[in-house]
Amino acid sequence: MYLPSLYKARKVPTKQNPCAICVDRTRGRTQRVTFGYGVEVWLCGGHASVEFLTQRAGRDLVVTLSGIWQANGCMTASRHRALDAHLASLRVRSPRPRPGSYAWPRLRVQCERLFAAGVPLARVTNRVLAAEYRNAEPPSERTISRWRSQRRWVRPPPAEVTASPPQAVAAPARPGSRPGTAPA
Repeated sequence: MYLPSLYKARKVPTKQNPCAICVDRTRGRTQRVTFGYGVEVWLCGGHASVEFLTQRAGRDLVVTLSGIWQANGCMTASRHRALDAHLASLRVRSPRPRPGSYAWPRLRVQCERLFAAGVPLARVTNRVLAAEYRNAEPPSERTISRWRSQRRWVRPPPAEVTASPPQAVAAPARPGSRPGTAPA
């Protein structure tokens, strides 16, 4: 009788973590997905995609991960809170005026695109803070970190950005960089 295991699994990449959902059927590269509350999970490209994370308002992911964690006896309070927060983040909310750091909607969208592509927080923060801004202070490191932790890129994009942010001036070109590229 053959029982599948990672020890004898074929075609599973051995130099990386397997997908938490696929396990012995993992194909391709896996990536770390952070849900907050100290919960990080390695998922394959299909399971880490925005389509799967938001499928049926996030319920597919939540039911799958909670079932896996309960079956393995490792469903903790932090994991439960992270899954609840994922569901709450996908609920439809009515639009309202945004104060404070929301005066940077285009910059935030650019940062969120980088986060969605897997660019580390430190690199995005350095790019934003290295730019020169004409009539405003750049967002703080805490604000950029909050943007990343809120993971708005897994929800559908807003209909239209109405507020115009303060003008940003590109940082001077560094040796070896391509001309005309924006810092963030």
